[in-house]
Amino acid sequence: MKQIICLSHSPWHANPSRTYQLLSRFKNGRIIFFDPPLSGNGEHHWRDEGQQVAKNVTLHGSPPKGKTAESRRFFNKAYQKRLASHVAAVMRDYAFDKPLLWLTEPYSADFVGKMSHGAVIYDYQELACAETTRKDALRAALAAELLRKADVVIGQTKSACDTLRAANECAVLVPNGVDYALFSRAASANLA
Repeated sequence: MKQIICLSHSPWHANPSRTYQLLSRFKNGRIIFFDPPLSGNGEHHWRDEGQQVAKNVTLHGSPPKGKTAESRRFFNKAYQKRLASHVAAVMRDYAFDKPLLWLTEPYSADFVGKMSHGAVIYDYQELACAETTRKDALRAALAAELLRKADVVIGQTKSACDTLRAANECAVLVPNGVDYALFSRAASANLA
């Protein structure tokens, strides 16, 4: 059974994200999903026990992160080291050994290699803005670094995947989709 550690930029209990949709469908895996720091509207604290949120998914929080970690590399490295220590402790509780790392956040480039893990999967989320601030510049630089470090990169669109392959030949297309049966009911006159 595959073991997966997911560090996500989007909380599990937010609107169901792409990562949520993909991971919740794994049939043969145990997943520990780490919400981003200070998220979840107080639903859980990062030191609390894990919360079973799906048959194969346990939710944990991440330690708090200062704002400077998003604009200064030194502080991001320090935070990622702290996060790796927290993740390693949680892994021991679940007897995880060299799990796959599923990453969605460019800042995680500094997390890779800080603890024992297997392959790195980067579920690439397109950057929404150009490099205009120190934070944007750091985010873009870390995204490029994580693209190089990842064993597999998942792209959402064909054009994004083509671009990603320039940095990592192991970029694969996993397009977004919908629950066709559910949405096709909207075409009928009876929506009850």
